[in-house]
Amino acid sequence: MTQAAIHSLNWNGITLEIKVESDQLSSRLTGEEHTTIEVKSLNPLHAALPLAERGFYRDSVAASTLRAAGGAVAYVDVMLAAA
Repeated sequence: MTQAAIHSLNWNGITLEIKVESDQLSSRLTGEEHTTIEVKSLNPLHAALPLAERGFYRDSVAASTLRAAGGAVAYVDVMLAAA
């Protein structure tokens, strides 16, 4: 099992933690590498986000999608801007 990578992003004055780790189950089910991505607001704690009313978002994403976006931080930034 791989170690989770943790990144931070300051978005509109909210400090976000972005945690990324391999999603073995989805990878096995789909035959394509998947990654679990978690986003939570740290400061202020539980601040509402366009993609998560209570400041927490979690999803499984194809790893190729994250790479195409330029990484997890860029992916989350685009998701927040598009929401």
